[in-house]
Order: sequence, then C-alpha cells, then structure tokens
Amino acid sequence: MNLAIDDTSDGSATTRSQARDAFFFTHLPVTLSAAIPGAIGVIPFDTDADFFCTALTYQADIGGATLTQNSNIVPLVRVNILDNGSGKLWVNQVIPIGAPVGALMGDAKEPMRLIRPRWFAGGSSVQFSYFNYVSGGTVINLQPVMHGYKRYYRQG
Repeated sequence: MNLAIDDTSDGSATTRSQARDAFFFTHLPVTLSAAIPGAIGVIPFDTDADFFCTALTYQADIGGATLTQNSNIVPLVRVNILDNGSGKLWVNQVIPIGAPVGALMGDAKEPMRLIRPRWFAGGSSVQFSYFNYVSGGTVINLQPVMHGYKRYYRQG
C-alpha cells in the first residue's frame, strides 16, 4: 500500500513505497571533559527516505583508550534529544545516557529498544545535547548510533 504524502505541481504525487533497508545514523564523536562540559551533535537524515529509529546505542571511551568487548564504559554524561523536524524534545529534562543510572541508550549488547519506531521525515535532523558531570581531567569521547530502517520514496 502506498500513501500519498505530497502533491506536486504536475499532478503526480510523491508516495512512500514499501522499499525498506536497515540503516544506522550517527554523528562524529564529541569530546567532553571538565574543561568542555557540554557539546552538541547533529544527525541529518537523508532526503531520499524517511527514517524509522528502533533502537539507540552509544560508543564511548576515556581519553582514546582501546576498548574491548568487556571494557565498554558507562559515561557520566546526561543528554537531551531534539527532533528538529517536529520541534519536539524526546525527554523533559537532561537524563543520564546509560545504565545503571539511566537508560536512554545502551551498548551493542543491550541497546535501548523503542516501544515503537520513532519516525523522522527525510531531510530533517536530530540534535543531541550532551552535558558532562565527571570531575577532574577525565576526557570522554562519545558517539551515539540510531538503529532502524529507511523507507524510500518513489514517484507514482
């Protein structure tokens, strides 16, 4: 079933097709420390498809240290997420990014699964605002991953 989502000037309609592909979106790693307590990362979504997010994970390290499967850290970072396409925040205030103190994102072994997919229109973006609450000289490098699928557009 195709759903008309936009009428074009020549009378044809842009429709959402059933073509789907698994896809992952991320932004470049951000660096946080006592000297840099906040950072913003933006993920722009491709214009050729809507994106449906089904899970969130993160990868973090301390000072660029090598990680193994058993040494993944839980960063002392709070986050707020803004869907720039709709103008809606995902949470009402900044919350810890990972377990055990929070559960907004997980690691690859325990991703934070959404109850239902979160829809992002093609061409929109999402903004992650990070706030570090670690003390001392610890430097945290952090990168989120949005797991999901793209639903492609076609003319028809």
